[in-house]
Order: sequence, then structure tokens, then C-alpha cells
Amino acid sequence: MYAVIFRATIKQLDQEYSETAERMRNLALNEYGCIEFIASTEGDQELAIS
Repeated sequence: MYAVIFRATIKQLDQEYSETAERMRNLALNEYGCIEFIASTEGDQELAIS
């Protein structure tokens, strides 16, 4: 089993960021065979694990 950890600093939480995050989630689950995708945001930091 492998885990991919993605960390980002959010400059602006806007529509473009939301669309990019959704695309990343869909790619992980549908294209790369990940079985789970979890993201957490605190302040301007986001951590996603797939």
C-alpha cells in the first residue's frame, strides 16, 4: 500500500481553487486507483492524503 501526501498553502480560497481540488480528488480516485481521499484545512494550510 502507498500513500500520497499533498500539502498546500492556500493563497485564496476561491472557485478556481475549489475546482482544482475537486479535479485532484477525482484523478486520485478514478484515474490512479486510490481507494480513499481525505483533505483537511486549517488556516491557510491544506493537507490531502490519498
